[in-house]
Amino acid sequence: MRTLHALTLCLAISGCKSCTSKKPSEAPVDAGVGITPIKVATNDIKAPKEQPKAGLVDDAQTAVALIAKGYAAIPDKVRPIRPEDARARKGLGQAMSGFRYALTGDDKLMLVPQSPPKLPPHTIVRSQVLGLNEASITLRVPNPGGTAAMATGKVMIGKIKPTSTHIKRARLNAIERIAKQSRGSGQIIPVSTTTPRVEDGILMLEVNARVFRDGSP
Repeated sequence: MRTLHALTLCLAISGCKSCTSKKPSEAPVDAGVGITPIKVATNDIKAPKEQPKAGLVDDAQTAVALIAKGYAAIPDKVRPIRPEDARARKGLGQAMSGFRYALTGDDKLMLVPQSPPKLPPHTIVRSQVLGLNEASITLRVPNPGGTAAMATGKVMIGKIKPTSTHIKRARLNAIERIAKQSRGSGQIIPVSTTTPRVEDGILMLEVNARVFRDGSP
């Protein structure tokens, strides 16, 4: 009887060894199958990385951000009417329609704002700059083309507190400088205006614009 039990135990042990010996042979097959999807997934990840880059380049070539700003004195009490908002909307309309300019032979400049179109839906962002309320509107539009130009507008204010009128004059001064640099006649579209600053009693800001000279292709 003992001999029978011993023989049965030996057969069981040898059977287990044969089972375990079969499992390692399957492991390399499973591992091989698992490697292939990982490589494919890596290749799939690389492909989308190139697509956004191409999209960004196309978007940069076909769209431009118009940035219009308006300013007003900070009231003592909060009022429902905000003059800076209306001035920012007016600036956006001027940025969309542009200015006609002509420089005569005696260097006399004629600058006429064009009728602004109906404004599309937009969002106003408010802040405070130089002790004034600032309203800013950013609107992405199709690239108008033209020749890029930039000029710094300057207005002497001394120790006087800056006002919205000073900023308006500085912006107009920058547009006039762009017109004089361009010579001849044509149209100027002011694309954006930087935040005004005061240095040595001079209020300054930069205007980036697109110029379309008459007769240019």
